[in-house]
Amino acid sequence: MISFQNVTKIYPPDKVVLRDVNVTISRGEIVLLTGHAGSGKSVFFHLILHKEKPNKGQINVFGRNLSVLNSKEIPYLRRRIGYIPQEPNLIRPRTVIENLTCVLHAIGTFGHPAEQKAKEMLRILRLDGTENLYSSELSRSQQQRLIIARALVVQPAIILADEPLVYLEKEDIEIVTKLLMENVSQGKILIWSSQDMHSLPNSNKKILELKEGSIDLKESSV
Repeated sequence: MISFQNVTKIYPPDKVVLRDVNVTISRGEIVLLTGHAGSGKSVFFHLILHKEKPNKGQINVFGRNLSVLNSKEIPYLRRRIGYIPQEPNLIRPRTVIENLTCVLHAIGTFGHPAEQKAKEMLRILRLDGTENLYSSELSRSQQQRLIIARALVVQPAIILADEPLVYLEKEDIEIVTKLLMENVSQGKILIWSSQDMHSLPNSNKKILELKEGSIDLKESSV
């Protein structure tokens, strides 16, 4: 469902983030993307989302070559991808529940069904009771859970989780990890980035390490 073919990404004047990278990720796979700060983990996600373009090579997502997508097709691509960024991407000034219903509206779910889906996701992530608050009124831990809720409420086929556990308390870490694993069990792709190779407690995962522009398969266990 995702493939990088000889992908190179360079920032001026000569910072090589990726060099001739070849990676294939299939449905139901769990991938831990690891590497030191600045190694290119977020860039890898931005390339999948078509927020950035490679200098060379081809990226295919959902069987489509991203380089040939027009501006009208890109939003439809992103609606099938749940992105959990490191920094808040919440819509302001919108309430907590409006932050969820607006992304549901984008995929054609409106009215009572949208509200019910939003409320259920808030319940799972221990955000029930915050529906009418604004995101600025939430703690940083609550904001992080709302970011995760926004990414998952649309039931995406691909989940890109960029350091998803930052700011979370222990109880929330267990809830979020379980929720993400349940999504993968439905045949979805999960790519989880972290500097900590042991942050993803799942034995059935592929570990990709970003280092000096290359991606190395560190471990693949079943």
